[in-house]
Amino acid sequence: DHLELRIVGIDGGEPRVLCRMDKLEQWITAHDWSPDGKTILAVIGPWYIGASDVPSRAVLISVEDGSKRVLRSFEDKANPWLPTHMCFSPDGQYIAYDGPDLREPKNGRRIYLLKTDGSGDPMVLVKHTQWAHDIPLGWTPDGKGLLFTSVSGSPSSRDRIVAFAELHEGQIQGDAQFVRHCDAGFSPIGFSRSGSYYYGIRTNTYDIYTASLDPDTGSEIGRPIRVNGPMDGTTYTPCWSDDGQHLAYFTKSDSQGVYDTITIQSMSTREVRRIKQSDRMAAIGGGRRNLRWSPDGRSFLVLAARKQSLTKLQRGIFLIDAQTGEETLVAQADESTGERCFMARWSSDGESVFYQKGRGDAPGVEPGIMRNRARIIKRDLASGNEIEIVKDTVVTTGYTWAGFSLSPDGRRVAYLAHPENNNDHRPVVILKVKSVTGEE
Repeated sequence: DHLELRIVGIDGGEPRVLCRMDKLEQWITAHDWSPDGKTILAVIGPWYIGASDVPSRAVLISVEDGSKRVLRSFEDKANPWLPTHMCFSPDGQYIAYDGPDLREPKNGRRIYLLKTDGSGDPMVLVKHTQWAHDIPLGWTPDGKGLLFTSVSGSPSSRDRIVAFAELHEGQIQGDAQFVRHCDAGFSPIGFSRSGSYYYGIRTNTYDIYTASLDPDTGSEIGRPIRVNGPMDGTTYTPCWSDDGQHLAYFTKSDSQGVYDTITIQSMSTREVRRIKQSDRMAAIGGGRRNLRWSPDGRSFLVLAARKQSLTKLQRGIFLIDAQTGEETLVAQADESTGERCFMARWSSDGESVFYQKGRGDAPGVEPGIMRNRARIIKRDLASGNEIEIVKDTVVTTGYTWAGFSLSPDGRRVAYLAHPENNNDHRPVVILKVKSVTGEE
């Protein structure tokens, strides 16, 4: 029921509580130590969207007694996790942080410089005339400049770079300089004392294994066997055929690319067949559990995005032909309402599809959870007729959509939900079961 910010010596001594957040709707994130070691730069704000009317605040916390001094409030209630990155200049006079473009929030994020004494207004580091997303990486040890990442371009062709801005007394000198393109999975670490910058690479690689189990004990028999992929770490989201003779899964054409191929492997011969996505598709596979083989084995259900123009994508649920790779739209996301499609399942006869459609605008109650509203819909593939099985309700998600599960006979659907009006701070989750005809 509370959160504590603690400090501890590197010798492993007893930690000391610096400050304590007693309200569930408050969250604290420590960003940086001041160069003199006397204060900690932190952000205090709502734990999740809608938890409080109090905006996020950047604060300096005294290491000696835990007292706080507010540097700045961030009024963007739609995104209370602001800012995401903050760091002191080596002389302790300035703080660099990222936040939305104050003139036009839809234009992305900018880097601001704020005086540590709180005087004056924040200064924009790099001014953009169009959408861009800038994040500070850190000041150079000599304090003469700031390294940062910048993402710009259209949604279909965005470029992420590392750039350097030379600074003098909080003012940029000339234009920011290109340093290098960001590797896929770029993960910042920080500067060494000598001025070298270190970063890591998140590979986000996955491999799929099959294993035999003893049906009586559930124990594993033998060693797991890795399924075939173009290379290590490029297989994802396994799905069995109804007869158990074949395994389908997503694969990448290269280790750093997107999942663009459905691979089918025979479990008896270990032979594989690959279905490459058509040139019209921008991406297939919208996360775990979203590749589903039809009962007759002729097609797959996937979450995907199809190109409509150079800058516009058509997102939704598609059927992918298991022989030709041709795609057919089943259900489309609604751009006007912000509803997206999540998690699709076949009916047992293969004539209908169940899917979840919803939006993330319901304020949560549980710590760290933003609740989403969703519907569960049954769509007849032949006629296109739809039945709303579960009406607009608050579903529990954590940071992902919880989804639903069909009973083996296909007559009922189970899903998790929150009470519609829960003003208690205790987590409350309800498991509900409903007939696919829409009756309780």
